[in-house]
Amino acid sequence: MIQFRKVLVAVDIDYKSGTIADTGAVAVREALTTARRDNAEVTFMHVINSPGNKQASGAPDTSTAAGKQHAAALKILGKLQADAGKDLRSQTAIRFGEHWREILHAVVEENHDLVVIGTRKRSLAGRLLFGSTGNKLLRLCPCPVWVVKDEPRPEHPTVLIAHDLTPVGEAALSIAAALKQQFDGADVKVLHVVEHPEAAHFLDSVARDERQRRLDDAKATIEAQCRSLLPEGTWDITITDGNAYARILEHLEKNPVDLLVMGTVARQGIAGLLTGNTAENVLPWANCSVIAIKPPGFTPPIEP
Repeated sequence: MIQFRKVLVAVDIDYKSGTIADTGAVAVREALTTARRDNAEVTFMHVINSPGNKQASGAPDTSTAAGKQHAAALKILGKLQADAGKDLRSQTAIRFGEHWREILHAVVEENHDLVVIGTRKRSLAGRLLFGSTGNKLLRLCPCPVWVVKDEPRPEHPTVLIAHDLTPVGEAALSIAAALKQQFDGADVKVLHVVEHPEAAHFLDSVARDERQRRLDDAKATIEAQCRSLLPEGTWDITITDGNAYARILEHLEKNPVDLLVMGTVARQGIAGLLTGNTAENVLPWANCSVIAIKPPGFTPPIEP
């Protein structure tokens, strides 16, 4: 079962009110719960937006807009750290630059193994979930990224693992097992879609016996992985076939899901794309919170 060591939470601040924004509050809540579960260190980080104009070391002039924002951020992050308590290892960080880029640099430089950020529903009839920071991090961040919707989490949330029978899919199962303990009473479901390369559009062209064999093999593999993490009876496993991203989106549309955990597979040679065709089609349109996982050895294509 995965345990995190260093959690970075991106803290959104409403400068007009001088308080943490709703999106920042939900991210902080989940980050603190996770850090306490794993006895991890948490970093409360805020980025003051100044694309192409990184601040030199030291606090800026407090008479400037950036200086006033810096002072507000210091106060809010300090309170978050104090409220977290001395029993939790924590630190604060303020950076200047583009939000996604500074978060990414912090992950690489300080070896964070989980990033938590908040988000609101976006445009296109409210369906496009992630803003530019979320999308960039989903594409480029080497560690798991948890994008949390700014809505109250149900007492007994439903967690869906989209498993692709790769090592990152198995890592998604491990994270979900930890979440089941973190969210007491969570309903954890696993969805795997068998894709038949020889029948991309016509499933009936696959021999019935061969089609069933593939479904049975996938189910047996996932059941064995689940048993190794948590006792039998704690997983609701669905095995189907067809187009993977279409089936996952269909499931999200028809069934209540509060959190999607999805392993991704690196696509070689195409910097900055979500990793794998299924992830590219599912993650930006998911109507719930998301944890996205990269494969081991993934290197973000960014410059210092």
